[in-house]
Amino acid sequence: MVFADETTGNRLLVVWPNGYSARLVNGRAELVPPNGSVLARDGDVISNLASNAQDNGDLFICLDFASKPMVEPSP
Repeated sequence: MVFADETTGNRLLVVWPNGYSARLVNGRAELVPPNGSVLARDGDVISNLASNAQDNGDLFICLDFASKPMVEPSP
């Protein structure tokens, strides 16, 4: 699964918390949290995430019980 900055289109190296995974269903990628639901699908825009940029440029996503990621579904 590839992530990109919505403004620049530049690819981002994103590290999700333990338990998150990606899968391909009917030709469409899905981002899946540990509970098995679908957080987002390819083309969706995810906002309201906290992250920490590492020296190598990777973004570590920080999610906890108070996190409320917002997903704008792709058309």
